[in-house]
Amino acid sequence: MQQKKLTKNVIEQLNIFNTQLVQLENKIYKIAQKKAKIVLKELLEKENEIVDFELELVIHYYKNKDDEDELVSHKELLKQDFLSNRRSYIADGMNHNVCSIYNISELTKQHHCWLLHTLYDDYFIDFDDILNIGYIWFDIQVIYQYDFHINKTAT
Repeated sequence: MQQKKLTKNVIEQLNIFNTQLVQLENKIYKIAQKKAKIVLKELLEKENEIVDFELELVIHYYKNKDDEDELVSHKELLKQDFLSNRRSYIADGMNHNVCSIYNISELTKQHHCWLLHTLYDDYFIDFDDILNIGYIWFDIQVIYQYDFHINKTAT
């Protein structure tokens, strides 16, 4: 990731953007938690023959609400957050700042949420482009899973 020297304004704007992403992560987690509670109840009560499920988050980043082309989209699996001790990084409160790896000393003291981290570390989006993000659309989808056994002895 190639970065020019960051201005104080850019550093401040990244901090503000990160704060908003933290709010988004918390919103996502609360919605996912509600959906997981519903599907787990259905699974435990064996409603509609459900045998398993997936809980997926897909986030789409755009410069503007009216843009047809997204800057990037990102997918997270959230099922493990509600079934085991493992957690996704969404709304985990941890600092995911890896700017020291990129020698971006101006940002090393900032606390970065997971979503900001993914933008610059996983997708290598420049900070100027990150700050141009003006609209985020996300899907949280429960995928119900079913099975069917073939009886080999049936005539």
